[in-house]
Amino acid sequence: MFGIFKKKNSEKRFGQYLEGISLLAPLQREYSTIKNLSSLKKKVHLLTMPDLIAAGPFCSKLKEVEVQYATSGEATKLVGSLSFDEFIKRVMPKDNRKYVFHNILKDPIACSLIPELIPMPSFFKKKTIRDLRISRLFAGGKYSGTHLHIHSEALNYLVSGKKLWIMFPYSDKNNRFVETKNMRYGQIKTSAMQWFLDAYTELSEPGALDELQVFIQHEKEVVYIPAGCHHAVVNLEDVIGITYSWV
Repeated sequence: MFGIFKKKNSEKRFGQYLEGISLLAPLQREYSTIKNLSSLKKKVHLLTMPDLIAAGPFCSKLKEVEVQYATSGEATKLVGSLSFDEFIKRVMPKDNRKYVFHNILKDPIACSLIPELIPMPSFFKKKTIRDLRISRLFAGGKYSGTHLHIHSEALNYLVSGKKLWIMFPYSDKNNRFVETKNMRYGQIKTSAMQWFLDAYTELSEPGALDELQVFIQHEKEVVYIPAGCHHAVVNLEDVIGITYSWV
């Protein structure tokens, strides 16, 4: 009972805390105007995509797909599997400790369906989904999230929900900050939400980091993540979407 109270108290505190911080928006563009990756200049972008598929048809097409889920915050540490339909209807509304982060490229059914629902962008040099380094289907409940991590260039398509992003570029200064504050992926033992509550003051201290950006992604928006960019996410609502990542 105490654990439930503590969790609810943290969630209330998080909502109040978020109202008082300054959001630092990235560059913004229309997704359809991107002709090539070089035009993004390796900078974080928030791309609007009004014609991105709605949650209803997206989930309906994928409902029978057997998805793997992880413990929130440690998105690659898989703990179980069940149908996508079961997860979004039965698990996601009640348990934000679970997070689907399903490897599409290892799933022949998902691998054929996903590009039909969210086509590969025309500005990619990669022509098929199997040319990518990785692609993931994600779903998580309100206040779930992922801890600070880095990876290759990626696009994060949000089909439904709302996400808080914390991002800063790969640099000697920023890397030292992550190392000295023990914020590398796998080192943080609290939830992503609690980590943000504990760490935001240090993250936003003047001069602590170069080019810190804290912003909100809404449904039908796409976040472009440059290679090596440090980022963490707290889901402000139940979320569903995919990522395409390449080298």
